[in-house]
Amino acid sequence: MSGLLSVPSSLAPRPSSLIPDMITVNGDRMEWHDGMTVAAILEIRNYIFRMIAVQVNGELIKRGTYEQTSVPDESDVQVFHMISGG
Repeated sequence: MSGLLSVPSSLAPRPSSLIPDMITVNGDRMEWHDGMTVAAILEIRNYIFRMIAVQVNGELIKRGTYEQTSVPDESDVQVFHMISGG
């Protein structure tokens, strides 16, 4: 006996390549993939309301640029529904 303890595979550390990259959207963790855009996040999360504003890491994103705006890994994304009333 070598004196080493065997660790069950369920408790062994996972290689970093198996841990999914993540972003946070309105406080909820979400898997991220390379090339993810603001438009993709809105589609995945089913944000279909016309009047929304989006911030990525505190920066307001212009509405016409959602398709082209990449979201980096570990970003904090905030989506706000704009509601008016009186």
